[in-house]
Amino acid sequence: MSDTEDISVKNLKNQYGFGAGTRVWVSDKREGWLGAKIISVQNETISYVLEEGNTNEVLETEASKVFLRNPPNLEGANELTILSYLHEPAVLQNLRMRYFNDMIYTYSGPIL
Repeated sequence: MSDTEDISVKNLKNQYGFGAGTRVWVSDKREGWLGAKIISVQNETISYVLEEGNTNEVLETEASKVFLRNPPNLEGANELTILSYLHEPAVLQNLRMRYFNDMIYTYSGPIL
């Protein structure tokens, strides 16, 4: 890796908050969002592998199209306000996990 590549990866990690090994959500036409792990960051391109499934195929997407995942201990939380990352894929995953565990009621904070 050259010095310029090191600088761009560092900037992306600062700008987007992730680097190699980070757990993220990537968009999927069929499922909505899929969990993935970043393999590498090059300029504005993220290389990743999906966490579910039997494939080790490396896929790529734009850095601006991935979202950070919450830590495993927060997934399925009964209160959405405690999630570290509160965006569409995080909320949908949390509700999905609670639904499949027959815990359908979720608190989302006071309504003003």
